[in-house]
Amino acid sequence: MYAKVAFLYLYGYDPLNTYIRMFNGAFGSTYALSETLVKAIPLMLAGLAQPIPYSKFSFWQWNQN
Repeated sequence: MYAKVAFLYLYGYDPLNTYIRMFNGAFGSTYALSETLVKAIPLMLAGLAQPIPYSKFSFWQWNQN
């Protein structure tokens, strides 16, 4: 977090104003919130689906030890 603030400060941007604008851009209106969810839900589903192959493949690899 501190590295991001330092990076923004070194390039001449106000870090607090930048984070406020980022938050308002993602959640500032109904349209912005819906677009954020449209982009975030596939990533969430991919993250939830990740453990399934690992649990299934660990069952089939018991003979390799």
